[in-house]
Amino acid sequence: MFKKYIIYLLSFFLTFSSYASIQISQDEFFYKEQDKEILFDIKNKNEQNTYIVHSWVSHYKKENSAEAPFIISPSLIKLAPNEKFTLKIIKMDDIKEINQESVYRVNIKLVPVMDNEIVDKNILLISLNSIYNLFYTPKNIVNKDNNKDINFSINDDNYIKINNPTPYFITIKETIINNINLLDKTITIPPFKYYQIKNITKNVKDNKVYWKKINKYGETITGTPKELTYE
Repeated sequence: MFKKYIIYLLSFFLTFSSYASIQISQDEFFYKEQDKEILFDIKNKNEQNTYIVHSWVSHYKKENSAEAPFIISPSLIKLAPNEKFTLKIIKMDDIKEINQESVYRVNIKLVPVMDNEIVDKNILLISLNSIYNLFYTPKNIVNKDNNKDINFSINDDNYIKINNPTPYFITIKETIINNINLLDKTITIPPFKYYQIKNITKNVKDNKVYWKKINKYGETITGTPKELTYE
């Protein structure tokens, strides 16, 4: 029993050490309809170990098992120590959402290549996926509704809604009323949807909402202070 426990711990150590050795050139991916492909780099920062990398695109919702309209080429590569490789994301099929952005998942699975000495020790290897968002912007909405922006409302149940009236995904970093940030994490609101949070401040009447968002370049943007409307 003790021997199995040691093997289990060592397996996880190898797996997470492996992920720390791999560097992806970006945290999110943005694909415009007019793009033929988008590129990203993957680098093995480890000076000793070699890795097998399997990459693919899936639908955002896990229950959707249908084939995604994107592929990654090549889908399977071998990365030697200190090697960098450029991968392509290519759209293969039409996407039905033409009036708003849609989101998919980029999956990158990493498996260390084990040498004979480690294999002989009968170590259990556990591979894990790194998952990144892939946003697709149809050309039909480029520069559309740029005059619209996030707005805030409060209802009788004392919940504040952060409303996104645009066809784009918007990532909110802070929502501050009375010097209190109501968000305990960064959130991303889909097109034409809202995010609801419990109001924990007092005397919100006539108070402005101060907020910040993160743009598609990872930059934090301070939004124009908003009036809190009542539903």
